[in-house]
Amino acid sequence: MMRFTIHTQTFLHMVRVVTGPAAMPIGSRDRLVRVSATGSDLVISANRSEGGCQAEIAVEGVCFFRYQRLQQLLQGYQETAPDQEYLEFEITSEGVRVGQTVIDRAGWEVSLFCDPATAPQKLRFSTSKDVEEQRGGRPDLQMRMSF
Repeated sequence: MMRFTIHTQTFLHMVRVVTGPAAMPIGSRDRLVRVSATGSDLVISANRSEGGCQAEIAVEGVCFFRYQRLQQLLQGYQETAPDQEYLEFEITSEGVRVGQTVIDRAGWEVSLFCDPATAPQKLRFSTSKDVEEQRGGRPDLQMRMSF
């Protein structure tokens, strides 16, 4: 499990900065956003960019969200109501909870690493063509996903 609480507008701003402009072609931006919660720091990484801030970390971990899924979910939090000043994230083997929204983890294709020390910096998508091309070099970790 991984659980943290963060100021909603700070989190939204970090995601926007790290994921880049919406007009950026999909092929030039990472498909996964890395979220690392350790100590009292939350760090979001994608597109060779990284943003971090202090957060209340209840359970440390690292997870990877699909960029488009995370963006869809966060659209509901663009206008922060007074009772939503802080947003709690909980990622478990069963699912993802963001605020009061609960989503099945399988449908979201979230990768969770409970031990931040063993988490890779990037996950790479693989297709049969990619596997052939990468026989000489190995990516950190491969995941097969349909698009």
